[in-house]
Amino acid sequence: MARQLGNHDAAWWLMVAKQAKFRLRNVSEILGRTPRTVQRHVRPLFGRSAQEWLNERRLDALPETLNRLGSAKLADDELGFSDPAHLSRACKERYGNPPMRFLKRISAE
Repeated sequence: MARQLGNHDAAWWLMVAKQAKFRLRNVSEILGRTPRTVQRHVRPLFGRSAQEWLNERRLDALPETLNRLGSAKLADDELGFSDPAHLSRACKERYGNPPMRFLKRISAE
């Protein structure tokens, strides 16, 4: 994708993260770099580890993804959660409700 990883902005990194289903291994494969190289570029840009940044962006994408797909299982697949229980725990921690209850809440707003 690019030779100079440090020359890209947050929007570019987010696009790559979405393509990679928010998985560091997939990001590194897309970029043709090792996971460690990706980590070295992400930390100075975002002030956190690559995995922390990817996890945060995954959770940021959850409301729109749930709303668009209408299914926790489909959102789980699209966002690259390891399993439905992981999605449920993460959603409860971040948004206070399990995925489908959260979807009902945001749909009502």
